[in-house]
Amino acid sequence: MALAPKVNSLNIIINKKNQQYYKQNKGFTLVELSIVLVIIGLIMGGIMTGKDLIQAATIRSQIAQIQGYSTAIKSFKDKYGKLPGDIYPSIATGFGFVTRSGLNNHGDGDGKITGGCDSQNKIGCENALFWRDLSEAKMIKEIFNTAIDDFVTAPAGTVGDYIPEAKLKGNFFNISYYPIGPNLTDGGRVGNIMRILGMKSIATGVTTFSSMLTPQNTMNIDTKMDDGKPLSGEMFINPWTVPAAPAVGVCASSDTGTPYNTSTPAYAGSAACDLWVKF
Repeated sequence: MALAPKVNSLNIIINKKNQQYYKQNKGFTLVELSIVLVIIGLIMGGIMTGKDLIQAATIRSQIAQIQGYSTAIKSFKDKYGKLPGDIYPSIATGFGFVTRSGLNNHGDGDGKITGGCDSQNKIGCENALFWRDLSEAKMIKEIFNTAIDDFVTAPAGTVGDYIPEAKLKGNFFNISYYPIGPNLTDGGRVGNIMRILGMKSIATGVTTFSSMLTPQNTMNIDTKMDDGKPLSGEMFINPWTVPAAPAVGVCASSDTGTPYNTSTPAYAGSAACDLWVKF
């Protein structure tokens, strides 16, 4: 019986120590939790800011690439008197460019870069030799030495051997002449076009398309270089595009003013556009 007071005293001591331990280790205080949340917010903000900076840099690079090619085209015409791909066989031979027949759409010197030897929507002959001529004239830094006066066949992963890839990866530059663009709001005139669109492969000139530009990226480029409108100016989307109600996969909205479809992040970030640039 004499041990009972000692046991009780020991229990009291243990309970007090446990209470002190739990008080000291009861978890985050509101202040501590607030600090943690602030740190998490700063980290997330930094990640988002980093992504935004990378995206802005990519858009600047894409604009510089378009401007560089536009300058190269003008310089080539000033030097050789014709557009690349469209120069006469005698001029091509004289300057060491690849041979072409000079038949219609085969380096005929008519000022029109005909796509795919006989069709606006194919790749080969003039619009493939276009990039090889620019390359061999050292007007651009890329090396293109595979195109001949015939349709292009390029399996997946080799499209870039014939035509340049855009800075917005997965998209490539294609050249073609279009006399009209039915849905343009300023009269429908088109002409020689530098198109940026997604391509996966080419079979006898026929392209298999892949992901395309987003409305947000297309609008950003258009706004910095032209009028920021999808169906007018010197830079526009495919002029056969019919504006539609905002949705994923729509490039030009049917809303008032026919703006780019950027009303929600999902719409703005969906693959929907191919960009056309007059030259």
